[in-house]
Amino acid sequence: MLRAVSCCVAVVSMFFATAAMAGETPETVLLRKTIDNDKFAKRRGDAQQMMESYAQEITAYDANGTIDPRGWTVVYEHRKSFAQALASDLETKHFDFERAMPFIQVLSPQHEKAIATTIDSGVVIDKATGESQPLLEERLWFFDKIEEEWLVSGYVQNLGHSTTVGITRESEVVPELT
Repeated sequence: MLRAVSCCVAVVSMFFATAAMAGETPETVLLRKTIDNDKFAKRRGDAQQMMESYAQEITAYDANGTIDPRGWTVVYEHRKSFAQALASDLETKHFDFERAMPFIQVLSPQHEKAIATTIDSGVVIDKATGESQPLLEERLWFFDKIEEEWLVSGYVQNLGHSTTVGITRESEVVPELT
């Protein structure tokens, strides 16, 4: 009887696990692996391993709390400057966080472009002082599939829910977009 109950529980558990992952494809699994590699390396403070998740051409933006791209600023345009800043950041800070990935989508018909969103939450600890600051960061990630491997080609950090970029004063002339 105990064996029958155990088998029934195992079958039901497998059914729910399969249903939860029903939207997964081989491509989304590989994308999640890339994001997880970035997360685990960041938590360990390993900048070199983190860089393995990134393409040779990378652009990073700071959204400044808005979803409107007009309010975004370029933070990094080159892999070298990004790698240097990352190494410096990981040298002075320890990141203790969890990452949720609420959205992931392969975009192009040939499956060579994708996007995902993540939410990181936890703390950032200053290695010199031991002081911790809360971490809550939303990111929009861009991916390219290069030689059968998904790599991060860019991201937008500090997304918010605001659609305002700034206030236009009456005297300002707002140029038309063409």
